[in-house]
Amino acid sequence: MIMLQYSKCYKGAWIYKAVKINNIANIYKGCYKSFMFNLLLPLYVCECIVFIILFGFKVIPSLIVIILYSTLLIPIFFKVNKFTLPFADEFKAAEGGSGIANMLLSFLIIGIGVGLHWLVSTRSILILVYMGVLIGVNYIQWRNKSFIVK
Repeated sequence: MIMLQYSKCYKGAWIYKAVKINNIANIYKGCYKSFMFNLLLPLYVCECIVFIILFGFKVIPSLIVIILYSTLLIPIFFKVNKFTLPFADEFKAAEGGSGIANMLLSFLIIGIGVGLHWLVSTRSILILVYMGVLIGVNYIQWRNKSFIVK
């Protein structure tokens, strides 16, 4: 997700300014939803099939929680990282060391999710409650002004 702002044809990003777009947040939402449905979800479905074959149907609630937490991470990472418009920066800009702190912070946020998942996976009712909370928080994050750029 971090690399979505970089492109080999970054000079084509002038289109963002040329086209009259009232809400620039729609560009981010569209890009990240496309990332989610075209890249993340197909790989995740393949992984889910493997896990269900290996561990049985009892892992389905955990798999649902994992994808819900993953979709929650997209608006959170957007807020934490200072992203430019999608495909608007040259790849050479990615070679600098400024992204290391953001990556470490991202690892911390993912670690929090892993810890929460481990805590709630001890009881089946807790994982269902956690799933409901994640659905609600996802709804708020994606509906709210999470992708507003100042």
